[in-house]
Amino acid sequence: MTSFADHLAADRRLALLRTLRDLDGHANESVLLDGLHLLGHIRTTGDDVRADLDLLKAAGAITDSYFAAKVRVAHLTERGIDIAVGRIVIDGVKRPKVIG
Repeated sequence: MTSFADHLAADRRLALLRTLRDLDGHANESVLLDGLHLLGHIRTTGDDVRADLDLLKAAGAITDSYFAAKVRVAHLTERGIDIAVGRIVIDGVKRPKVIG
């Protein structure tokens, strides 16, 4: 059985992918954290975002790079888009609801 914390984390990861999609596929950790807060994930920390990006990177949903060797920038992949829209389902990321 999935805990509520696991459910929130899966929803947060879907929100990260959707936020990246809305930002033309690229954003840094700080922008992503602000976006999550605006979407209601108000208790999310920078550590949460970093861990989520690590999971998404391992799943092939994002790649990353570093600006000035300090600022992590996430880049959405085609696989990440497929996950965000529900064409691919992976453990740890909420499947979006299909309307219609």
